[in-house]
Amino acid sequence: MERNITLDYFKIALSICVIIAHNPFVSIYPPEGNDLWNQFLYILGWETTYSLGRIAVPAFFIINGFFLNLDDRAKVIKYVTKLIKLYIVWAIFYLPCYYPYLDIKSFFIIFATGYYHLWYFPALIGAVIMLFFIHKIIKNKYALLIIAFTLFCIGYWIQDKNPYDNFELLKYRNFIFFGIPMVTIGYVLRQFDLQRIKKILPYIIVLFAIILFTEVYIYMEQQRVNNLYFSFFLICPALFIYFLINGKMGKDTSNGVIPLLSSAVFYIHPIIIRWTALLFDIDVITFPYVVITTFIIAYLIIQVNKTIKIFL
Repeated sequence: MERNITLDYFKIALSICVIIAHNPFVSIYPPEGNDLWNQFLYILGWETTYSLGRIAVPAFFIINGFFLNLDDRAKVIKYVTKLIKLYIVWAIFYLPCYYPYLDIKSFFIIFATGYYHLWYFPALIGAVIMLFFIHKIIKNKYALLIIAFTLFCIGYWIQDKNPYDNFELLKYRNFIFFGIPMVTIGYVLRQFDLQRIKKILPYIIVLFAIILFTEVYIYMEQQRVNNLYFSFFLICPALFIYFLINGKMGKDTSNGVIPLLSSAVFYIHPIIIRWTALLFDIDVITFPYVVITTFIIAYLIIQVNKTIKIFL
């Protein structure tokens, strides 16, 4: 069966962006002094970490939303069941990383919301289930987009009140205020004629990238890192549409590696970062080591999964 090979490579690039987000190139605190070169490197590192690094998760939500079939109840149940199984497997895998440091109440909260990067699973599962029921009542694509934007704005407002809340996952980085908005965007995109904007799309992407960099820069001036940026509503769909409509269709010749590589990298990279932190200081110098090691381990996971089909 043919697939969009270009989109597969885009997803791999997004998985590298996730590693960037969890392997910050700069400290949250700016360099001392007025050296212009150091200031430039700081801004470059900040934008790389918190612009490129932050677009990956909403883009993954959008991609998952685009390929949803909400009219087929059986397919939705099958998809959600698969996500739940994957979440349980990886939650157990990461159990030694968080269980020893939590009381019983905190343990159940972490397990329900997802440890570290695994919050993505509960957010995606909840978003798919809720959107399935919302879609039964509301079919209009513009009404769905209004709901998505409204929920995102509420989450953004909650974040703005206390961006470093210990319960951010429960309050705004969750399926209601992050998952549903982005998954809805992906789902609704299927109802538009995307080919109509093919010629102007590169210019749109440049404009939206500038808006993203500007928004991130404003928060850099405040020494603040956000999880939600309004620019996500612009740049993430635009990038996805570009690789979707300009993608090369063909058969997978990688023996199943390329289609699964982005997922394997996403699931395993925190262990590699932890491992690296025991050996070196985590910074831009160690980034190539983290990426290369992560991809090697991810490849091995794909091979193991061919026999023990529980990891991907």
